[in-house]
Amino acid sequence: TSITYASSGNTWTAKYTANTSDTDGAVAYSIAFTDLYSNVGTAVTSGSGSVTFDKTAPTVSYVTGAENNGLFKENGVVNISARLSEVVYVSGATPYLTLSVGSSYNVDYSSGTGTQYLNFEYTVQAGHNSSDLDYTATGSLNANGATITDAAGNTAVLTLASPAATNSLGSAKNYVIDTTVPTVAITGNQGASGSTTAASSITLSIDVSETPTGLTAADLTYTSAGSGTGSFGSLTATGSSPEYTIVFTPASNDTYTFAMAGGAFTDAVGNNNTAASNFSWEYDNTAPTLSSVAMVSNNTTTTLAKVDNVVTLTFTASETIGTPVVTFTSGSAAVTDTSITYASSGNTWTAKYTADASDTDGAVTYSIAFTDGTNAGTAVTGGGVTFDDTVP
Repeated sequence: TSITYASSGNTWTAKYTANTSDTDGAVAYSIAFTDLYSNVGTAVTSGSGSVTFDKTAPTVSYVTGAENNGLFKENGVVNISARLSEVVYVSGATPYLTLSVGSSYNVDYSSGTGTQYLNFEYTVQAGHNSSDLDYTATGSLNANGATITDAAGNTAVLTLASPAATNSLGSAKNYVIDTTVPTVAITGNQGASGSTTAASSITLSIDVSETPTGLTAADLTYTSAGSGTGSFGSLTATGSSPEYTIVFTPASNDTYTFAMAGGAFTDAVGNNNTAASNFSWEYDNTAPTLSSVAMVSNNTTTTLAKVDNVVTLTFTASETIGTPVVTFTSGSAAVTDTSITYASSGNTWTAKYTADASDTDGAVTYSIAFTDGTNAGTAVTGGGVTFDDTVP
């Protein structure tokens, strides 16, 4: 009943409109006919037919990549293909595939019309990272307004397998995307950066954010504030990978700054390291000394003192020192520490106390303890003033 007929003279046409009840495959025909006198003509058939009916939409069979499994850094190229169940034709706009690389990233269709493949050329961008490259979801293949059909005009269904599932890109290939540059930090066993010690060497720790390729002892350098020199030992892995240690031995007192430049080594995929923050250390094993040590009474040159006289001790240090500790003894008794006052001008110091009735008659002596914060000087002792509080 769906067939319609028309004729012009002895030429006939028979038509039907295909519908969903029809079955995919070759469309064949058979023609039965008679003349006006009921003479039956020999039936004509088409055999296999010359028209094929196709109502089945193309679907995505799987997604894969052309490159072998491996690591890819920034500007690396991965060629990705979605294979369809039959040949398709792309026209109009540009489809895209959305990849999961730390965020969503759309890769434009590049080729494949007239084949069973939709091809996408993915160039790795800065900031992209993935331990196993895959698309984001089953709807990641987007026609984006393009027409994607088979030869019969059926629109392709672009639903993908779930990410990481069989037939997904993540299942087919193991592509590691790594654009994270390795970092390096330098620390030392002599305290924080800027510390000063008298240790004969410093052990530096080189902490790397990921396993390095090409890291050597020569990648660590030093400069000195003055003309100081020193030498590095061997670079040794600590076992707490990726961490290394190296010993630096200075040849002279100075402030040493340690550095490692960017690009000294790479990670496994070839990303260059960033430069390390500089680490400094001052080596100082020279103890301070004192000179011009003198003690007088009552701020004059007198060497005699009595009650209420001020005993003043002056001395000059060879370098900057912290507040010294001066012990005065009058006769056989020590002067109370709280009565001693200190003042300085540059490296020259004064220590004073005012004699009182508690002091004992006799020689006034002193002992000076001092340090530059790293090295203690040899204590200096002496005298030069006599206390006399006895009424004749």
